[in-house]
Amino acid sequence: MKKIVVIKNKERGQSMIEMVFAITIVALVITGVVVLIVTSIGSKNRSFSRKKAMEIAEMVMEDLVDQKKNESTVFWEKNTKIGVTLPNYSGYSYDIGYSGMSDCSSDCTMTIVTVKWGDNQSVSINKFFSKEVN
Repeated sequence: MKKIVVIKNKERGQSMIEMVFAITIVALVITGVVVLIVTSIGSKNRSFSRKKAMEIAEMVMEDLVDQKKNESTVFWEKNTKIGVTLPNYSGYSYDIGYSGMSDCSSDCTMTIVTVKWGDNQSVSINKFFSKEVN
């Protein structure tokens, strides 16, 4: 008679604990990747909004420079504007303010253009104007 020898393998696959650890590690990696993607998209959107606001501020300031050159009397009336919106830029508004300079009284001004959007986000640019310099 032949004897059948059965060899038992103690390592018959993965245990339940190893599976739990593997799933946990995969879940942590996926969570990290998702957080990274969401943060990246948010950063991109904030950067785009800020760029668009700077574009508006520069455009408004260029209009003021043109107004000073072409309609000087209207410019020097220094009409403050608050909450002005542009048709092609929904969600953005701008303010124009003037700050008097003590050393030149009414012959010069610091003009401030502030663009606002979203939740209390804003960007400002300043430009010095003088009646003596075009």
